[in-house]
Amino acid sequence: MGKGQKRTATSNKPKLTQKEKKAKKVEKAAKKAGKEGLGILTKD
Repeated sequence: MGKGQKRTATSNKPKLTQKEKKAKKVEKAAKKAGKEGLGILTKD
């Protein structure tokens, strides 16, 4: 029952678009860079 059901449940959830995924990644990287004082926060 495991795999099939899981897949269904996942596909029913609103998925993150590629854009949102990238934005999150960029945000994470920006935070990390900010801590290191590289100032990538302003870079899109």
